Amino acid sequence: MVPARPGADARSCVRRYFSRWLAGLLVFVVGVSIVEVVVPPAVASAAEPKQRDPRENPLLPGQSTPERTSPGRTDADFASLTARAGYAGSRFDPVRSKLVSRSMFVEEWANPDGTRTVRQSTVPLNVKDAAGQWQPVDTTLVPGQRSARAQAQQHVLHPSVAGRANDPAVVAAEIEGKKASLALEQAADRPVRLGAIGWLQGSGVPPAARTTVRELKKAFGLNGNLFEDL
Repeated sequence: MVPARPGADARSCVRRYFSRWLAGLLVFVVGVSIVEVVVPPAVASAAEPKQRDPRENPLLPGQSTPERTSPGRTDADFASLTARAGYAGSRFDPVRSKLVSRSMFVEEWANPDGTRTVRQSTVPLNVKDAAGQWQPVDTTLVPGQRSARAQAQQHVLHPSVAGRANDPAVVAAEIEGKKASLALEQAADRPVRLGAIGWLQGSGVPPAARTTVRELKKAFGLNGNLFEDL
C-alpha cells in the first residue's frame, strides 16, 4: 500500500471547494436570467379641476312666457266694496253694531246682519283703567290737577303738554316707567293755551318746530289739536 502524499490531499480539497463555488455561481446566474421582472403600469392621475366662477355658467334652457290670448275684464263691479262709515267693504253700522271684545289695538263688533267686523289700528284704541277694564282712548287734553302740565284724559302713553313753549319737555310721554320728552329749539318764553282748534303757531314757537310736533302727535294717536294759536 502506497501512502498518500501530503500535497495531494490539499489540492483535492481545493478542487472540491472550487467546484462547489463554481456550481453555486452557475445556479445563481441561471436563476437571475429566468426571473421575470414585473413592473406595474403607471396610473394616470386626474388633472386638477379648473376653478370657475359660477356666474360664468351658461343659463339653463327655458321657454318664453306666452302672451295673453285675451284682455283682462273691464266690467268688474266694485259697488259692494264702497266705503261705509269709514270701513271699506264692511257691514259695520256705527249705530246698531255692538262691541263684543276689545284690546289695546283691536276691536271686534257684531253687525246687525250677523257678520263680524274687526277694527285694527297702529295706535292705541283702548287703555285699561284702574280696575283693569278696557276703556276707549280719550286724547282730550285737560289741565293737570297736580302740575301745570295738561294731560290726556285716558291714553296708554300718558302724553302731557307743558304750560310754556320753551319748557325742556314741552311734550312728554310715559309708559311702564320709561319717559320720553321733546323740547323745541328757539321757542319763546310764552304760555301755551289749550284749545279745540289751532296748532303750535304764533310768536311762542318757531315754524320749524310745528312739523316735529305734528309727527309726534301722529305717533301718540292724538286727535284734534294740541295747541291754540299764541
